[in-house]
Amino acid sequence: YVNTTGNLKQDLLFNFNLECGARLNKIRAYESTTNNTARAMIGYLLVRGGVHIVAYAKALEKLTGVDVGKLLPIPDISNKK
Repeated sequence: YVNTTGNLKQDLLFNFNLECGARLNKIRAYESTTNNTARAMIGYLLVRGGVHIVAYAKALEKLTGVDVGKLLPIPDISNKK
């Protein structure tokens, strides 16, 4: 569903928090199964959700000038490791 308050900052923060909660549940599901197909699908969803989290964080930073990464946990979705 779509939730809008009319306050863009509040809506972005709300969606950021929803994505973070969903990410935790996906991680739990990923760790609870050994099925390779399920892990591949959940892994894809984890990456996609991580991209959404980063996008919301960047939008909040651009809108407010606040470094969201210093305030809230943002997943590292880079391939640096």
